[in-house]
Formats: sequence, structure tokens, C-alpha cells
Amino acid sequence: MDLSRRIFAITAALLFTASSVRAQSSLSADVEIKQVANGSVKTTLKHVYCSSGGRLVSRFSRPGDIVTVANPRGLGLLYNEATGEVLSSEEITSTDDLMYIFLSRGVYDLGLLRFGYTLASQRTDREGYLIKTFTSSEAGRQPVAELVFKDYLPIYLARKNSDGRIIGKQYFSDYKPAGRLMFPGRVTEIIYLSAKDSTVTRTLYTNVQADAPDELAGFEVPSDAKAIAQ
Repeated sequence: MDLSRRIFAITAALLFTASSVRAQSSLSADVEIKQVANGSVKTTLKHVYCSSGGRLVSRFSRPGDIVTVANPRGLGLLYNEATGEVLSSEEITSTDDLMYIFLSRGVYDLGLLRFGYTLASQRTDREGYLIKTFTSSEAGRQPVAELVFKDYLPIYLARKNSDGRIIGKQYFSDYKPAGRLMFPGRVTEIIYLSAKDSTVTRTLYTNVQADAPDELAGFEVPSDAKAIAQ
């Protein structure tokens, strides 16, 4: 192991251990999401604040005028600041948000245990990568998920169908310290819709702040917002 990688590994280990002793209370970041599907590119820009309790507030600048407020219980709000309208939806949740997963110590399994998976095995390969295999029998879940760690941090997640074929995979990279956490600055996800068709989504996290004041921390949808049906 070269010196730079050794220093990174030591830093990751120290932050990993510290995060187990004392929990981080919040993270905030600017997020850019680019999705390529059917030959077109869709870009989403937002600023996100997440508390360790799972309160996730996102203000979108593309598309604009939209703020979402989510929690782990799956009952969220979508508020249009331009029209003053608000929509309630159980589909707006923070449970699978990466910032919440890291804040709630889900780095060990990337939240798979919350979604009904069970750790079936783990091994270390010849190059020193820790590989954890999870399985699930729940309807709507791919039966196998394989999670790979490097220097104590998740770098790759693959989901496989019952035939062992990979139907989706994610790469986590560009880790940087965020308070007592190491957080990835880039996530690339590939979903295989068919043998010849796939969707690629790249998410970039910049200006990641830990336990910092943020205008979204105290955001509340106005009490006089007009409720609309889904």
C-alpha cells in the first residue's frame, strides 16, 4: 500500500470509529443529478439538508420553486413556493436517501438491512476488498445484493435477480471528510432495463457541510398552503 492510500485508510478508519462513538447531527450539500435515458439527459439541481433523525429538506433550483420535506416514516410534503400549493405523499421519504443512510450509521450495509435484506456471508478477497452478500425473499426486492468495501468504505453495490444477472449497480467514489464522517462526492448508478437498454444516473455532492447552520434546517411549509390532491 502506497503512502497516500495508507494515510487515506487511516483517516477513514479514525472517522469510521469516531462516528460509531458520537453520532453526527446533520449534513447539508449541493446536489447535481444527471440522468441519461432513451438518448436524452435530464438534470436536477437542489440543496439538501438532512438531520440524523431523518428529516430531509430539499430545495430544487432545477426544476425551480419546489421544496420537499421528507422523513423516514414515508409521509412527505411537496411544496410549490410559487403557487403556495402543497401535496402530501407517502412516496416522499428519506429512508433511502444516501445522506440519511450515512448519518444513521447505515454505512455498514448501505441501508440494506432496513429494506428486508439479511447478511448471508462476507469475505475478503486477495486484494483486500471486503465483500458482503445480502439476500432477501421479500416481494419486489432483488434476491441478492453484493456490497464491496475498500478502506472501510462502500465503493460498489450490485443487485442481482434470481438468475444471478446484475440488474443494477452503483459506484461510490471521491470520498471526503464531512465532520466525523467520510462521504462520497460522486455516485454513479446503472440500471439495466433490458439486454440492450439501460439508465445511467450520476449524482455529485458538493459543498458538503456537517453540523453547520442551514436555512433549510428550520423550514416549515406555511400553514396557509393550499392542499392539492395527488
